[in-house]
Amino acid sequence: MDAHVQLVFLGEVHAGFHLDEVKRSLGQLLKLDEARLAQLFSGARTVLKRSLQAHEAQRYVEHLSKLGARVHIEPMPAVAVAAAPVVLPATALALSPTVAPSEEEIVCPTCGERQSKRILCRSCATNMPMGIAAKLEAEQEARATRQAMIDARRRPARGRSAEVEEVHETDPDAPTVWGFGLSGRLGRLPYATANTWLVTLLVVLTVHLLQRPSGGRLVLLGLGGIFFFLLSMRLAVLRCHDCDRHGWWSLFLLVPYAGTLASLVLSLMPGTRGDNDFGGLPRRGRWLWLLVALAALVLSFAWTARTAMALVEQTESESSEHDSFSESDELSELLPHPDAVNAFRNDYELSPRHKAFAASSGGSWGFETGMSSAQDAMRGALAACEARRQPYTPTCALINVDGLWAEQR
Repeated sequence: MDAHVQLVFLGEVHAGFHLDEVKRSLGQLLKLDEARLAQLFSGARTVLKRSLQAHEAQRYVEHLSKLGARVHIEPMPAVAVAAAPVVLPATALALSPTVAPSEEEIVCPTCGERQSKRILCRSCATNMPMGIAAKLEAEQEARATRQAMIDARRRPARGRSAEVEEVHETDPDAPTVWGFGLSGRLGRLPYATANTWLVTLLVVLTVHLLQRPSGGRLVLLGLGGIFFFLLSMRLAVLRCHDCDRHGWWSLFLLVPYAGTLASLVLSLMPGTRGDNDFGGLPRRGRWLWLLVALAALVLSFAWTARTAMALVEQTESESSEHDSFSESDELSELLPHPDAVNAFRNDYELSPRHKAFAASSGGSWGFETGMSSAQDAMRGALAACEARRQPYTPTCALINVDGLWAEQR
């Protein structure tokens, strides 16, 4: 018959295992409360099981080693050899730790020396009971902190977003829309409002120049363009900061075609929630100011359209006057007599086809309208001109037939 042994636990943990994890696993297995579990890991010599055969004790040791607990096998004292062994399955170690009163030991929480149970450590003079209690309290606080962090990670994203919005308020040092600084963040709504006002200003200055071009107005438009460029680039830099991007990304606005897409992205892309690398939350804009800016932009475009139409009408009027003057000069050359010019404009041009007008360099003229054919009109016009022609003057010739000049036929 094999000699009986007992299982002894000294609060030791195998390398590679965390003390808290071993405590939790062993406490669940042995069904111990916090006080008894703290006593088990206090470093005192604790007998877990008596009267076991060697092979049974080895199974228990292997089973507990998988949980991280380091258990020792010791021979049974002579007085306890006659006790009947208790045989339990290796998967259900339902043992109640008992402390051997004659061999109780303790481990100093400061220097780690194992010694017989006492108040002050024989090596470093630490109050060991108070140190062990403080260590257990610190471990409990650390465990509570870790559990709180786990609960926070498991919390729904929407709940975290709401919490962030409640905790983080608008940065009092956040930049305003109109300024020159390049630090801080700018939200989507103020960005859109400011750019709308800038476009409106540029449109107004352009129309102001077109209405009455002058050197002063041209200089004013140039200064306005410089102001528009500098301020729009500043707004783009601050908007990039709100998206947690460096301000150099705003240079994409200067790239042809891609700049339009970049501007659209900056206008629609939401900023980061809470603080980021470029500052706290930006100032909130107001929808009312954006609506006012859009109304001003619409009015400026309407003014632009009206001015453009007036310029087109003025250009057409000047062109028609020029054509009228040119035609008057031509008629004066072809029809030297003022009565012939008046008859051509007032009677001949307004008459229906077929028609013809004839004149002579000697001053005679005549025309015929409303004929059945162009030949009849030409014969009638020549006859009327010849009837007015003075003797010994140049003969009559056709200068216009059915609205076409002689050189066009």
